[in-house]
Amino acid sequence: MIEYAERLSQPFPFCRVDLYNINGHVYFGEMTFYSGGATQIVEPPEWEKRMGDWIDLKSEKIKLRKGAKLKQVL
Repeated sequence: MIEYAERLSQPFPFCRVDLYNINGHVYFGEMTFYSGGATQIVEPPEWEKRMGDWIDLKSEKIKLRKGAKLKQVL
């Protein structure tokens, strides 16, 4: 599970990957790109925008090929 989480989170500056082991099977939960559930106050305020700009969701590094399944990526 650690290896899966490391591979999935690799393209991002911050990423928490939630995986679950249920009866020996690994299930994917979610990927979170902001710590603390985005509930804490960021100081100074302009850092919220700055940290958000670190993630380029259009980057080729994080796109799956059309029709690709998560299992193929891992």
